[in-house]
Amino acid sequence: MNHESLPDIVVERQVSDAWERVTAWLRRHAPASYAALGPGASGAAVDALEEDLGIRIPAALRALWSLTAGDGGVDGAGCLPGNQALMPLHAVAGFYRRQMAAQAHQDTLNARRPEDDRVTVWATVWIPVASHGPADRTSGLYLDASTGYLGRWSRYNEGPDDELDTLTTYLEDVADMLEAPDLATRDRPGLVGGALVWGSRLDPAREDRWRPLARAVLPERPRPRGASMTRMKNENAAPARFKDLALDAVDHQALADWWCAALGYERSVMADGSARPQHWPVPIVDKTGSGPLIWINPVSERKTFKNRMHLDVWGVPDRLVAMGATVVRAPDQEIDWHVMADPEGNEFCVFTDPDDTP
Repeated sequence: MNHESLPDIVVERQVSDAWERVTAWLRRHAPASYAALGPGASGAAVDALEEDLGIRIPAALRALWSLTAGDGGVDGAGCLPGNQALMPLHAVAGFYRRQMAAQAHQDTLNARRPEDDRVTVWATVWIPVASHGPADRTSGLYLDASTGYLGRWSRYNEGPDDELDTLTTYLEDVADMLEAPDLATRDRPGLVGGALVWGSRLDPAREDRWRPLARAVLPERPRPRGASMTRMKNENAAPARFKDLALDAVDHQALADWWCAALGYERSVMADGSARPQHWPVPIVDKTGSGPLIWINPVSERKTFKNRMHLDVWGVPDRLVAMGATVVRAPDQEIDWHVMADPEGNEFCVFTDPDDTP
């Protein structure tokens, strides 16, 4: 499917979510790289570029440029894999014009060549997005406005190389590599001081100061009896077993504290006892070990629709209201429990038991 066939609003949200994950990581762990990012471009500026290039700017690229339109880099290294840097809009326009002029020259030469020997320097629908470095235009990435896919360009003679990623997929992959570096396949992220530096193009002069990112450590939970993958592959066994619950929150740290207080849970510590990075999801566990593990996951959007899945708890509604919960529906002729919402709007049902509830 052509990525641009998705509604623009969906593409914009996907790109915004992915880039927010990247910039949130930079802000906390690589402040020098975060500070090097340029501000977002106005809609009018992108419209002017679109008119200058004479091609439609895809929604994904518009969304990215509205958040960050350029990367000044740190010591010649941008924040994207391969230490590539987002190009500012003026550089995009200038480079595009130069490449189109180079292609016009090649077209003159191509007219005298057999079809199989003709050279493509640049296509009209290619929009430059990132370059080898903040000031290095020898190679980089372009976005094909006709397909929505990224490609690789180079001023050397190896010719363009397809990336076959949408911009959304590429940015999500970057965020995944930063948040879970042990799973990184495209490149290996690390730090030099307060700057993000990717290992594939590490300057030899900086090797002694480069620190690869440590792998993420998730909390370990006892595997339920009968939940082995071997058993689940048996055709006569259930294909899945319950693992844990997850809730989304804009302020996931605050909501984790709220649910810990409401349920008598506590935050799960990392295996080595160190603090979990603030932008990571927060796992909370029952102190008694009887309740399920619950993940409180950070998201950029607030809840707008009713949950299709929710928690049922024993509790005292008045005490939960005092803590910040709200009553969505009180007991009536149809239900004998309270439907409530936590401070982020996630619904849950509260059942009262006079024998067990303090």
